Amino acid sequence: MIANRHIIDTQKVSSLTLGQVVTAVAGAIKSAPRLGDLSVRELASMSVTGDDPVGIYIFGDESGNILYLGKTHGRSLHERMVSHLDSREPIIGSPHLAQFVSSQVKVNPDITRSEAVENILDMRMLWLPIPKGSTPTPEYKKKVALTERKLLWRKSLNPRFNSPRVKTNSSITIAGERYELEETMPLFTACK
Repeated sequence: MIANRHIIDTQKVSSLTLGQVVTAVAGAIKSAPRLGDLSVRELASMSVTGDDPVGIYIFGDESGNILYLGKTHGRSLHERMVSHLDSREPIIGSPHLAQFVSSQVKVNPDITRSEAVENILDMRMLWLPIPKGSTPTPEYKKKVALTERKLLWRKSLNPRFNSPRVKTNSSITIAGERYELEETMPLFTACK
């Protein structure tokens, strides 16, 4: 399932159902590299090879617990990881800046923002590139958002530090279209 030490082989999971992908990810996260152990070259590897570095990243621990899940839309993976290590208080108008640090401090007020950054560096990280194919840009963004929401759904990975509100609904609306979520649906295709 792993093409590189932190990159999930999209070809191997593209035919799996959401439930099968969740099982595979929970098993793979246990031995995935820690974010702090990845080199800049590894984090930027999708950009270096010319592949589109857009997709879903998953943080977890060696027990297979999923801690956080996010997507990259307009940023590459390496840009997104650096933004998660920013320990400043979030700035109004920049909702993603320091959000991961803040979510840890909110869950455990006894830790400092610096300790939260250290926690992130110690987390295991997997990267799931989203295949672009010939899909036009608005449809591709919808595909990335839908894949993220499928994985955030409470019957899926259920990360500890993501907002609980995105995990409770069995249906979601993206760009005005409603989608029903099921464990047997394919990961990358739309569901109505």
